[in-house]
Amino acid sequence: MAGAEGLALYGEALFVRVIADQVGVTLWEASHDWLAQLPESYTKRSVIATTLGAAHQLELPAFIKPAGDKAFESKVFVSAPELAAITHDLSGQIDILVSEPVNWEAEFRSFVLDGSVVTVSPYMLNGELAKTDDGVWQHDPSLEEEAQSFAAQMLAASEVPFPPAFVLDLGIISGQGWAVLEANPAWGSGIYGCDPDHAFQVIRRACLLPNQITDADRSWISEWESWDV
Repeated sequence: MAGAEGLALYGEALFVRVIADQVGVTLWEASHDWLAQLPESYTKRSVIATTLGAAHQLELPAFIKPAGDKAFESKVFVSAPELAAITHDLSGQIDILVSEPVNWEAEFRSFVLDGSVVTVSPYMLNGELAKTDDGVWQHDPSLEEEAQSFAAQMLAASEVPFPPAFVLDLGIISGQGWAVLEANPAWGSGIYGCDPDHAFQVIRRACLLPNQITDADRSWISEWESWDV
C-alpha cells in the first residue's frame, strides 16, 4: 500500500523481498543473532547463534530454527542425521538459532514501534491455535496485559539494540514464566488477533525508501540470504 510516507509491503517473506528489490524499498528486521544476544533473564533458556555448517558440533536434542527466512522447518532435532536429512541441500552459511527445548504454555505476537508495543495478541494457548471454532482469535485481557508489561520491561531495560519497527514474539515457558520467543520482521509476520491498524503503522515504518534511510538505520537493513550449497 502506498501513502505519503512511502510504500508499505506485506506478505510472505520471500515474496516481499522480491517486490522490495523491484520497487526500491529497503526492509528492516532485527539482526539474525538478536535473540542470542539477549540475557538469559529474558529468554529463560540458553540460545546460541551459529551456522548450519557448524550444526554437526551441536549438542542434541535442541530446538533449531533458521535465523532468517524459513529455509527449513523449525523443530526439536534429536540427532545430527535427522537435521541433515532435511538440510543436506542447503548452504552451510545459513544462520541458525539453537536453543534448549522448552514447553510454551502460551505464545503472543506484539508489534513494536519506537520501543513501545502498539498491539499484542495470543496466537497459541496450551499448544493449540488461539482461535475459536468459528475462526475468531481469542483474547485474554489479563494475559495480554502481562505480555505487554513484560515486553515493555525488556525493551526499556535491555542493552541489546532493536529496530525501531519489528515484531516481538513472547510467551510463558512452563516453570519459568514470561520469556522472549523470537524477533521477526513486521513486513513478513502474521497479524493474528492484533489490531490491524496499529500493526500497519509498524509494517509501514519497517519499509523505507532510499531517501528515508539514515546512518542509524543501516544496521537493521534486511538482506537476502543465499540457500544454495
